[in-house]
Amino acid sequence: MFNYFLLSLILVFALPQDVTKAQNDQPGFISIDCGLQGPNYTDTDISDMYYTSDTGFVDSGVSRSVSSVYVSDSDITQQLKTLRYFPEGSRNCYTLRPVQGKEGRYLIRARFMYGNYDGLNQPPTFDLYIGLQYWETVTITADTLVARREIIHSPSSEYINVCLVKTSPGIPFITTLELRPLPAEMYETKVPVPRGSLNLFFRFNMNASEDYYIRFNDDTYDRFWTASNLTDTIQLSTERPIVSNIFAPPQLVMSTALTPTNTSDGRLRISWVTNITDKFFLYLHFAELELLAPNQSRTFDIIINGIPWYRGLTPTYLSTNTIYDTEPLPSNTTNEVELVKTANSTLLPLLNAIELYALIEFPLQETQDGDVAAMLSIKSTYNLIQNWQGDPCGPESFQWIGVNCSANDDSNAPRITSLNLSSKKLVGSIAPAIFELKALRTLDLSNNNLGGTVPEFLAELQSLTVLKLKGNNFSQPFPQQLLNKANSGTLTFEYDNSSDDVCHSESCNNKKKKKSIVVPIAAAVGGVLFIICASLLAFFIIRSRKPKGMQFQILS
Repeated sequence: MFNYFLLSLILVFALPQDVTKAQNDQPGFISIDCGLQGPNYTDTDISDMYYTSDTGFVDSGVSRSVSSVYVSDSDITQQLKTLRYFPEGSRNCYTLRPVQGKEGRYLIRARFMYGNYDGLNQPPTFDLYIGLQYWETVTITADTLVARREIIHSPSSEYINVCLVKTSPGIPFITTLELRPLPAEMYETKVPVPRGSLNLFFRFNMNASEDYYIRFNDDTYDRFWTASNLTDTIQLSTERPIVSNIFAPPQLVMSTALTPTNTSDGRLRISWVTNITDKFFLYLHFAELELLAPNQSRTFDIIINGIPWYRGLTPTYLSTNTIYDTEPLPSNTTNEVELVKTANSTLLPLLNAIELYALIEFPLQETQDGDVAAMLSIKSTYNLIQNWQGDPCGPESFQWIGVNCSANDDSNAPRITSLNLSSKKLVGSIAPAIFELKALRTLDLSNNNLGGTVPEFLAELQSLTVLKLKGNNFSQPFPQQLLNKANSGTLTFEYDNSSDDVCHSESCNNKKKKKSIVVPIAAAVGGVLFIICASLLAFFIIRSRKPKGMQFQILS
């Protein structure tokens, strides 16, 4: 049985001055103009939205402007005129770290406009991932077509990775990347967080006269509302304010609605086609825009794919009602929502706005946050630019070079168990962040140009069983605790001795025991030979200096 929610906030509509200011300040917003080479800027065409370059969010790719034909086009907003493309690597990622952390819920939006930036007139196709999970395929079909992908996401990590994955000869690119924090109660579902996210299928403003979309700051959360004009409908509108609810659809959206024409069968229909395996979440927004006479009424049922979903809805005058379900809806290949007038209603149904999301499930967990932070610090310390992008442990085909991890299961986030940075031309000292890899069992830093003292914290890594430091310039003595662990056989320790290459392991300890018998004998023999040689040398020196006739007696 469905659980239904009829949200209606009967309050006088007003925005306090400090709330309006908070909107303009865009708290928690991340707005990235990908490929921007100039200074950060405020776009006055989008209600003073502040955009930054992608410096610090991505380590790879090349900045480029779209074709000069489109750079000079005043109808194209500034952030759509630059992009970043990725000619190298199969996966390239942006890493976001919102201030609300993994406790938050976020709207994440990526946009793509090809703009014939490469002069080839060959728009590409590629995949988009969020974290470890496939998000959607991006297919560009025209130079100025803006592809938009949007998801409502509750991450399992402090870090959110948005990755572009090459799947065809075309080169992946991205134009803008935006993150908007949402209230925790907005778009709540019974899908366990963070096991599922809501991928936007469509979001329509039922407005017959407009051909543009509504966004910030008409929408506090910068959602894009696209105008939709259904056939056989007429538009209702009002200039009076509409009381909002927790979903906060914009005033401009709620002040218009569509209703069927009298010549239709009195039903309002919206249909879509999708995969039968998809699961959907539907949000319908209503507000009565006409002051009805005592003998008038507007009541209707909501039918989905022929099955009653909500019966007897009467929209509230100038107040937002949102109908939704916290359980996903099963899908058919062809789906339809119908608003059907009840028998005693004198007026036909209306609809102000509709949102539809497909469920994306996340079966895999992302790497433990502490390990991710440590790896990012190590990456920065040694300026490692190999394939170290996105999540260190997955997906398996994109696991970072030199990194091994524990199994990815439902109960525990993956941990980094092995780090191999051998022969990477590393310089400096051993990165302190290595100490934060608490599950590390094997560390190989051999054959680099590292120096300084070997830090004592390596001996405090309780899981560490193999440590390779040979081929570097470390000063001695090494921490005694490390040597003790090596001598006890709990740690295989390979390093450069001042005279010999020495390793400490159980096999090495056995060799030491054999050598310990030889060393005292050699020392004793050497001592006797030294005394004899010294005595002979003294005899010949004294003899060469004695006066004639003097006799010497040698005592032994």
